[in-house]
Amino acid sequence: MGAQISKINNDPRSVLYKDVVNNTVYDINIIVIINKKQYKIDSCVQTDNEISLEYANFRSIQLKYEDLVESKVRVNDDKTGVQLNVIAYAFVKAKRRFIHVTLTFSKEIEVENVNKYITQKITALKAPHLPDKFPRSRRRVLVFVNPFGGRKRGFKLWQKYVKPTLTMANIDFQLILTAREKHAVEITQNLKLDEYDAIAAISGDGLIIEIISGFLMRSDFKRALKMPLVHIPGGTSNGLASSICFQCHEPFSPRGGFYTEMAVMLVQPRYLPLRINRVETECDGDKAMFLAVSWGFLADIDIESERFRWAGMIRLQMEAVSRFTKLPKVAHYQARISYLPVDDKNTSQVFANLRKNLQYKNFTKEHFYYQSIESFTDSKSVEINNDIENGVLNMPKNDDLVQVPPLKDPVGSDWVVLEGYFVYVCLANLSHLGSDVPYLPCARLNDEFIYLTFVDWKDFKSQFQFCRMIHCIESCSHLSYPFLKVIPVRACRVEPLNNCGGHVTVDGEAITSGSAFQIIPTKHCATIIGRKIRN
Repeated sequence: MGAQISKINNDPRSVLYKDVVNNTVYDINIIVIINKKQYKIDSCVQTDNEISLEYANFRSIQLKYEDLVESKVRVNDDKTGVQLNVIAYAFVKAKRRFIHVTLTFSKEIEVENVNKYITQKITALKAPHLPDKFPRSRRRVLVFVNPFGGRKRGFKLWQKYVKPTLTMANIDFQLILTAREKHAVEITQNLKLDEYDAIAAISGDGLIIEIISGFLMRSDFKRALKMPLVHIPGGTSNGLASSICFQCHEPFSPRGGFYTEMAVMLVQPRYLPLRINRVETECDGDKAMFLAVSWGFLADIDIESERFRWAGMIRLQMEAVSRFTKLPKVAHYQARISYLPVDDKNTSQVFANLRKNLQYKNFTKEHFYYQSIESFTDSKSVEINNDIENGVLNMPKNDDLVQVPPLKDPVGSDWVVLEGYFVYVCLANLSHLGSDVPYLPCARLNDEFIYLTFVDWKDFKSQFQFCRMIHCIESCSHLSYPFLKVIPVRACRVEPLNNCGGHVTVDGEAITSGSAFQIIPTKHCATIIGRKIRN
């Protein structure tokens, strides 16, 4: 054991390692190795939240436990000391950076005490889909890579960013390269849940909804939805990954890669709920949705920009510019919008947050609070539904949070009905539609309602105004434009009229153009991986 924390160090070759948690100090070598370079230590303090190191005359590093991926002990070959090797992706100068710190202790028992404490702090919580007493010495992750998503860089991202992080953290993995559309649906529908602690998807948002849809086709779908998912941004939009980062106050580059940030979340997971919505369509059956349903201008850009896929994320801006020049000849869509307004006790707070921008401080701390995910407790053995041919989702209407008429029937008298000519309609469920599209910062991951947004042609004076509003989405100043309507709703129906056409997308997937649809939040949530909110 180390000495009491009041010990005075008189050895010029050593410095005190102050363990504030256990009120103990240890002697460590005055030289620290940081990323293979040697520095002189000024002080080293271990608290309940971090290891703080000052070195080289007032330079410092704070190694927060939630940023650590590995801690291990190594005895020096010359037996002059015992090393503690700590690897972290620390937050330095607004970016996560790889840091390998080596501290040398004089006694093995002392370094073992420190390593034991750090290991306890960085050990991941048990995944909520696994039984309470599930025997597994090392975590195991199933990794899906879409090699065709975005700029077709998924496999390179895996090799450069994700695989090294998992290897350092001693996490086992199985890699699957998706070969076709709905490949992940087939696999997750029949997956043995006990074999994995989590699933990682290196892709855009489309692969995430495939995984969730596969879970929903299982007879044990309630347990399957407890399987944690992490989104590594490898597509064009990456709305889920950016929404998670925003909710967790994790800075990320809107048009750069934030692969390491998400990989570290996988190593040090916080389990969060993601609301699943049911989309009833006129021509394409029922679909699950977690991100957004769009009709009109925004969906037109998403689908038609495929011709610029080689350009990566900027393809959306390229298509938008092309369509701006054609307004109002394009995106002049006649429709009927019907919705059930939000009427619960939190209505005033919901409306108070609607137009708030990306400034995290604009929201209360409670706004981003989520209860812990409960572990699955039903011990009944169930058979997996192997009927992939029918593609039947386990989303019965009695699981909807509100009961609504079928799409073919009229809505009730308690619905609000609007008719007009619209540029677009978007029903959003998350804060970001893409990493550079902070559409509704107020949206939470598990809201029990959705946000109806639309632009009616009669509400603005010129197409230039609309173009400016779209351009302002990137900076989140679009919410200051009054002609952009934002309405929280419990359910919504959109019916295009007079064969006006217009692309329709569900989480980026195209369905029949110009077809009617309605969306209803369900009581079910998938489980996604985030991180502890950074202060």
